[in-house]
Amino acid sequence: MVKTTEYYTALSTLVAEFYALCESVRDVLWLKEHLQYLGVILHSPITIFEDSLGCIAIAKDPTNHKGTRHLSTKLFLVRDEIQKGIVKLEHISTTEKLQIYFTKPLARPRFKLL
Repeated sequence: MVKTTEYYTALSTLVAEFYALCESVRDVLWLKEHLQYLGVILHSPITIFEDSLGCIAIAKDPTNHKGTRHLSTKLFLVRDEIQKGIVKLEHISTTEKLQIYFTKPLARPRFKLL
């Protein structure tokens, strides 16, 4: 079977999204520990908004996915924190992410709306 360029592009995008998610989870863990040191106890999970449905599926599904063997350590960190209830993942549409408007050109109607 010949793999196309699109397959590798999609896979590398998913991997990049997952690495970014793992870094976000690490930041959340640090922030939670720092707040506890200051005497602030968080009882509810911290929500991380993710726009990649594939990334969310890999993080929440405990089965092995094809092409994610090299993500095993980061994958377990993210899954463990989700199962412990420290982190909660929610999907957000790319158009709802405000930071995207600082890095991408906007169409006139969207610019006027914002």
